[in-house]
Amino acid sequence: MHEERFLRTHRYLRGCVEPAVYRTLDCGLFDQGVARVRCPDCRHEFLIAFSCKLRGLCPSCHQKRELLWADWAEVELLEDVAHRQVVFTIPKRV
Repeated sequence: MHEERFLRTHRYLRGCVEPAVYRTLDCGLFDQGVARVRCPDCRHEFLIAFSCKLRGLCPSCHQKRELLWADWAEVELLEDVAHRQVVFTIPKRV
């Protein structure tokens, strides 16, 4: 499909692209593998589907990593003071 539509304008796909897309499509599907989780107190069990762990390509895996990073930044990186964001721009002519 890529060769027919985009080969003349965008050249060849790298070899890692197609497997990454298929891993993203299989992310979170129970038939691709699961882990059984059991609560030690109440003995309740449930299944968690494996993820593809592809940041930047898979929306659910990327969101999970982003939230984990934000929690880490809040606890380990940022001080408990007010923070402000300042944007400094330079005109193109300068």
